[in-house]
Amino acid sequence: MGGDRSKALLALSVIWIAIAAAYMGWGAFENRGLYRWLVELQVAQFGGYYPRWTGILPALLLALPAIGYLRLYSDAQAAAAPQGPAAEAQRGARVAKITATIGVLAGIVGVAAYVLAQSVPDGSEAAVPVAIAELGQGAVPSTKVSVRGTVDDDASGGVSESGGFADESNFYVGCRPESGGGKGDPVRLFIARRVGGSVDAATTQAFMPEQTGYLVENGLPALVLQDLQSRGVAVATPHYVLQPGDRTRRDPYYVAAGLGGAVFVICLLVALIGGLQARARARAVG
Repeated sequence: MGGDRSKALLALSVIWIAIAAAYMGWGAFENRGLYRWLVELQVAQFGGYYPRWTGILPALLLALPAIGYLRLYSDAQAAAAPQGPAAEAQRGARVAKITATIGVLAGIVGVAAYVLAQSVPDGSEAAVPVAIAELGQGAVPSTKVSVRGTVDDDASGGVSESGGFADESNFYVGCRPESGGGKGDPVRLFIARRVGGSVDAATTQAFMPEQTGYLVENGLPALVLQDLQSRGVAVATPHYVLQPGDRTRRDPYYVAAGLGGAVFVICLLVALIGGLQARARARAVG
């Protein structure tokens, strides 16, 4: 009974670690959940945030109980295991099998992420016209949209690689309807751009009257939102960020597929080397 319970806890620990990593990864990609709350807390307290560590440290803390149990389980197994060259060869073979299993599971996750990406808009679909003034009055298309408007440089902000806290070179430019409304009205739409230098490029880059991309509800990073509010720029609730690019919706899936593939290859290589070493030890003993 104790052995069955230990194996069940072992499986739950592995699953929990995967859930913690996936949850924080999702929060970082979508700027939601615990990740967004932690970003807003850092911005409110320190005026900036660390994008990578905001995702990595909470994931480690969430997974800490499971990691601790894995360590206890490993120590208990090592203490109960027989000693000697033959036992070491058996343990090496068992570790190689476990590593190979982890690699296969990672490969399955990678393939599943790639397959799921094919069901997400890839940018080849026709753009659906959307009026800026109507944003927030109902559901918006999940496919590519096109909007027409006038750029408002005074309602722009961003985060830069040279900022110390944030390591993303993204900026967000306010976009207002071509007719109707005024400078004091809340901004409903921001156009996202990624550059290699300062976010001041937002005031110099030319924007065509018509822009296409994908709408992200409440997509402004907390640091940018705070900066706009501190300058007296009214931001609508909800607001939308227009993310350009043909593969914006598929990017998170492709990242997951790439990571899964990388783990698959690494684990299989490690398992192959470990298996060969275990076989050599077994032959030396026998």
